[in-house]
Parts: sequence; structure tokens; C-alpha cells
Amino acid sequence: MIIFTFVAILALIILIVSLVLALNGKHTFYWIAAVAVYIFSALSGFSIGQLTVGFTFVFLALAIGYSLRLLKNNYQLYTWLDIDRSCNWWYRSYFCS
Repeated sequence: MIIFTFVAILALIILIVSLVLALNGKHTFYWIAAVAVYIFSALSGFSIGQLTVGFTFVFLALAIGYSLRLLKNNYQLYTWLDIDRSCNWWYRSYFCS
């Protein structure tokens, strides 16, 4: 159906715009990016695979980290992303195999 294609493309555009804004310092846009990538992944039928679902967890980890003020410098950011990567690996190996 054409409406699902339109919504998926709209979610992708929202993802790109919110990601650019989040990377420029407005960290609350990570929440919007997480929701947008999940909607895009669900409407595209998870055809791109686990990559887009994995991005959802990355954006959620960044949103939680910045919302709870856990990320103040680059070292903390990279540590937070490493923890998220480990959890994402466990999720993929346990649920997606």
C-alpha cells in the first residue's frame, strides 16, 4: 500500500533531520531518532535486517545517557556505546538466531 511507503519514507526523513540536530548538540532529538528508526524498520518489514533495529538501541542508549546526564565527555560517550554494543550483540545472538 502506498500509504505505508509514504510513512516509511517520512520516518526516514525525520530520522535524518533529528540525527543531524542531535549531533549538533540538541541531544533530546535522539529520542525522536530512535522512534523514527523503529517505525522505518517496522514498516520496511525489517527487510534491511537487524541493522535498523540495532540503530534503535544505539539511539535509545544515547538518549538515556544524555537524559540522565551520564554522558559529559567523549570517554563516557564511547564507554556508553560499548555497553550498548555488547547488549545489542547479546540480543541478536539470543533472539535473532
